[in-house]
Amino acid sequence: MASPKTRASASRSPATVLVEPDAVAATFATLLSSWQTRRPQHSSFQSDQTGIPEYRAIVGLGIAAIPYLLEELRKKSGPWAAALREITGENPAPPSAAGRYDVIAKAWIDWERARGYVVG
Repeated sequence: MASPKTRASASRSPATVLVEPDAVAATFATLLSSWQTRRPQHSSFQSDQTGIPEYRAIVGLGIAAIPYLLEELRKKSGPWAAALREITGENPAPPSAAGRYDVIAKAWIDWERARGYVVG
């Protein structure tokens, strides 16, 4: 697979890379696949999954990753609510939802609809 076109941005953190729109889906899929392979399968510590370089690179995609993260959140495939919080600076889930994936996911899906990020 060819490497996506990227350009660094001086106004963003060093870990953030701007990816051309036509390459976002492919970049996200590649990073997701690598993250899924590298993440510890039996760890209950979220930091074990969110500290992996591929996870950090997904967060580094910024707002371009939001539709793909929301799709993964629906699939219950990982700690994507944490990535969404980091990218958006928002947390639509109430404090009482802590540890309740279904409630957290529903709050993000409602957030998605309210902001027009619906992909499908």
